[in-house]
Amino acid sequence: MKTLADYRAELPHYGDCIALLNSVRELRKRYRENPLGDIFALLPSAAASRLESGRPLTDLGREKHDLQKPRAYFLELLGIAAFFDAEASSRLRLELNRDAELYGEMVRRLFNPEVREAGSQKTEANPAGEEAQLDLTTWLLNESLKPFFIACREKHDSRLRGLSWAQSRCPVCSRPASLGLIRNENGTRSLFCLQCDWEWPFPRLQCPFCGGREPKDLAYFTVEGDEKRRVDICRHCRRYLKTFDARKLGAELSPELENLVSLHLDLRAAVEGYS
Repeated sequence: MKTLADYRAELPHYGDCIALLNSVRELRKRYRENPLGDIFALLPSAAASRLESGRPLTDLGREKHDLQKPRAYFLELLGIAAFFDAEASSRLRLELNRDAELYGEMVRRLFNPEVREAGSQKTEANPAGEEAQLDLTTWLLNESLKPFFIACREKHDSRLRGLSWAQSRCPVCSRPASLGLIRNENGTRSLFCLQCDWEWPFPRLQCPFCGGREPKDLAYFTVEGDEKRRVDICRHCRRYLKTFDARKLGAELSPELENLVSLHLDLRAAVEGYS
């Protein structure tokens, strides 16, 4: 299995991103060693009812939950972010301390596209530059919720394992699929959610966003010298999905790490007019 050091040697221009993920993983591990509590408080019977009716276990875009623990984790994450963008991290921390409701508003924007588009961002903590860059605020905001979604997923794991789920949004956290993965020799595809680390099968010849199946609309591109990672595109809805081939990258690939070391594919997709 490739280590972070292997990735740094292979992709030195992503050194900062890899170092950031390493620090976050260490903090996440320490955080999960203590009882997190179930912020969603979802009973097994309620979980079964939701999944059977095609609804995810949670939906922070429409439901309210106590976010004090994720907020506390987010503040700790900003301490790590300070090593990469001290000014933006400090500014965001001050705004969070001044406005007790700000974190909840940020989460609602993250999970609710209508809210996100209606209101402008109160804060920005994204490193500047012309090359592909990590949206640091959004990435850390996702991370602040991740341990709690993983705890929810693990609590209902047996029910999820037997689930037939044909949607492209995650059955655990309701987020749209983050990535595509090709794991076996016959080339079937699964979708992966970076928010809660859940993976589920999905037709390869179907757009996960609009459901389109027209061959003329579905295509993909790669970057020369990096054919193991590709971008699936839909010409109908102009959306894209990064897809990683585990047959070439190795069965033990880390989706969250692969996502970070392929920001150049996100940039290329944006340049081509895909979102």
